[in-house]
Amino acid sequence: MRKIILVAGCNTSCQHCYVNGGYEKSMSFENYQKCIQILKPVFEKLNKTCSFTLDNEVYNHPQALEILQLTHQMVHDYYFHHGSTTGIALMNRKDKDDILSLLIKYDTPYAGLTFHGGKKHHNEIVHNEQGFDTLKDTAIYLHEKGIKVFLSFMISQYLINDLAAIDQLLHEIPYDSFYFVIPNFMPTTRMMKYQKIRLTYEDYSILFDFMDQRHIDSAQIKQQVASFNEKNILASLNEDYLKKFFANEPKQAFFKVDQQLNFYYGNTGAVSQRIGNLKEMTSEEILDAILQAKPNYYDSSLIHLRNYSHDQLFHLPPSDKNYVYPDIASCLYYLILKQNPVIGENQ
Repeated sequence: MRKIILVAGCNTSCQHCYVNGGYEKSMSFENYQKCIQILKPVFEKLNKTCSFTLDNEVYNHPQALEILQLTHQMVHDYYFHHGSTTGIALMNRKDKDDILSLLIKYDTPYAGLTFHGGKKHHNEIVHNEQGFDTLKDTAIYLHEKGIKVFLSFMISQYLINDLAAIDQLLHEIPYDSFYFVIPNFMPTTRMMKYQKIRLTYEDYSILFDFMDQRHIDSAQIKQQVASFNEKNILASLNEDYLKKFFANEPKQAFFKVDQQLNFYYGNTGAVSQRIGNLKEMTSEEILDAILQAKPNYYDSSLIHLRNYSHDQLFHLPPSDKNYVYPDIASCLYYLILKQNPVIGENQ
């Protein structure tokens, strides 16, 4: 599966954001029209082995309604609607009711809202003083309009400190489901700073008690914590472990199209290589670039895990804390970057 990500900008600058999202200019509507016109025949030839999404949040775009209408009219079968929103842009739009009606019309009536703790800590993480209260208002508004609301709680030291506030929140706002998320790690300056509040293995017992007392299913989180803490990963590193790790890399190649229609091999916040500009490429050249691309799920712009020998990975020194990650790659990224901090200085 190939995934293409088109940038629409964001109104927060979250510390944990692995795609380095933040305040940036949106792609012009004219360029978006050109982009879709160029990519449509490519999508058709790929026969649904490729999809695209609109990042960071389409509702930030002044012509979000027109963009969504055009998307569904031209390339509906290839569009993945992730639904994530901070609510800040959406709640300030005069056409928000029309946007939600369109989501329902095209069978994407859902939204994802992420909380990082109580009001003070949440707003600190997202760097926006409106963040927490706006999310609460957004949940109520979406529910009233028939949109399914999925809550995610990003696990950190802040969240653990604010579990009483989270418990209260779950009684104050409507939702269809909720879940807890272990944040991943990418080698960027903001995520190195986020490490100071990443939860350690020992501290997860507090969360497990909270979940078990409320009969919240904790099986998946417990399995991740047991498998992907630093000590367990480092103790497990051997030839067979690494061979299995690389063999199980998700067979996905990520691409990005920026505001000027430059086409990159790599994710939004981890651009690896500029392929060209869509306006200067033929459909055949774009198609060939996509088909020839290798999976890059384990790659970033700075660290390509396959370029490290097994011996180099075997000798990574542990950190002074037993942090927990959602996967092996995140742990290896952090330990490599901690060993070579100069790698991340320009991010």
